[in-house]
Parts: sequence; C-alpha cells; structure tokens
Amino acid sequence: MVTRDSPHSELTLTVRRALRPITLLGLVVLLSTISACTFSFTYRQLDWLIPWHISDYISFDNEQRSELEQRLVRKLEWHCRTQLDAYANWFREMHDEPLPFTREDLERHYQRSLAFWRVLMKKLTPDITALLLTASDAQVEELLSNMEQRNRELEKRYVTASWKKILQRRVERMEEILQRWIGPLTDSQQQALERWSQNLGQSGEAWMESRRRWQQALEQAFALRAEPEQFATRMHTLFVEPRELWSDSYRKEYARLRELTMAMLMEIAANETPEQERHFREQLISWAEDFESLSCSPREMAAWAGS
Repeated sequence: MVTRDSPHSELTLTVRRALRPITLLGLVVLLSTISACTFSFTYRQLDWLIPWHISDYISFDNEQRSELEQRLVRKLEWHCRTQLDAYANWFREMHDEPLPFTREDLERHYQRSLAFWRVLMKKLTPDITALLLTASDAQVEELLSNMEQRNRELEKRYVTASWKKILQRRVERMEEILQRWIGPLTDSQQQALERWSQNLGQSGEAWMESRRRWQQALEQAFALRAEPEQFATRMHTLFVEPRELWSDSYRKEYARLRELTMAMLMEIAANETPEQERHFREQLISWAEDFESLSCSPREMAAWAGS
C-alpha cells in the first residue's frame, strides 16, 4: 500500500501500547498479528483461549469461571454477529479506494479503527467490571503481582537490554508487520526502518512508565469494590478512556513517536513497488473474505457455546 503524503493505515495496528491482559481485547489485538488464513480457526477457539490467557494473571474459582464463560459466550456471539461484517466492509472499502492514500484517507481510516476499538471496549467493560467486582483481596494481589512480573520481563527486553538488542528487536517487530501487509522490503525500505528504530531513542522507559501508571490506577480502583458505582466509573476510565490517565510527558512522547512512525511509513510508501501494492490489496481481500466466512448463525453459536 502506498500513500501520496501519508503512511500506511497499518499505523492503526502498531501504535497500540498497553496490554490489557484480563480482557477479550488482548486476544483481539493478538489476532492482528496472525495471518488471514489462520484467523477463522483462531477466532473459533476464543471461548477457551481467553480463559486460558486470563489464568496466567488471575486464578478464578469455579463460580467465577462459570460466570466468565457465560459472559464470554454472549460477547463472542455479539462480536461475531455485529462486528465482523463491519470489519469486512471496511477492508473492502480500503481495497476499492484508489492508491496511493492521502493523509486525509489515512486519518479517516485511523479514526475508524479507533471507533471500532471504542465500541468493543464499551461493550466489554461492564462484564470486566462485574467479574473483577467479585475478586478477593488474594486474587487482586495475585493479578497485580503477575502484571508486575510481566512488566519486569518487558523491561528486560525493551528497556534494560543493550542498545543494539533494542534496536534489533524494534526493526524485527515492525518488519514482520510490514512484510505481512506488503511483502518483502527493498533495501531502501529496510534502511528507512533502521533509521526509524534509531530515532525513537529510549522510548521504552516512557512506555513502561505509562503502563505502570495504568496499573496503579487499577490497583486504586480495586479499593472501591465496596462502592460498585464508583468502581464501575473507574473501570470505564481504565478500559474505555485510558488516555485520560496519561501524564503530560507521555502525551508528548506518544505524539513524538507517532510522528516518527508516520514519517518512516511515508518513506517506505514512497519507495513501494507494484508487487507490494498488489500484495497489500490481496491481504485486504483475504481478511475481508475471512471475516465474511465466519458463520454466526444461532445454531452454530449454540454449538460453540456447548463445546
């Protein structure tokens, strides 16, 4: 995919930061890293993948697990029935639009992705709130401890590792994303990617600070479990309006990183080959067809719920 004066809309998938490990959202984001040909299979396994993922962070008792499973089936049915066609239509619209994209095109698609994201989070947050409202003090401590352990693992990879290793990992992660959408990069595109990695600087520290800031707000919210309305309000902020928790310094850093990433993608787009543009269009159609192929009939959803 190429642009006249803007980067790939792939930016919408790469600027996402903090993982929300106790939500369906984490798995939805994970799906963006797989190929379209495996999406259908993975999507249909979410009814057990999500509880399995959650168990890495918090150990629910039998009653809580049952409640999670019931709520999950309802939300998966809602998502399959109401969201996948919208995703397919969006991808087909992008496929049919003339290339290269303008900056206005990119912004429009970026805002549309945010709208989908917000719809999802607004739908999920009441269920997240209801489940976490039942968490015991021991479960809260377990969750926060596991989140901090994950923080330390991420710090070792992206903050305290050698500068050479940090640069290498950035390039590898972004190159994997770009290749999935446009195919192998040219030498000039690879050089643009390496310059971008250098220009980001020690951005991992700001990311970790923001991640811990969000988790501290979650810990404070848990103290309000005896006040369900206040707890729900805090949870809405945490999961639907997380940017409200950003510090001024992180807002500035985020804006800087976003501009650097856009500039890098613009440079890559300016050197895009016809084969890469064709690959991008093929990916859009493949994803659209995969979204459309998922049956969300009542019979199939009932079978899903009983599996």
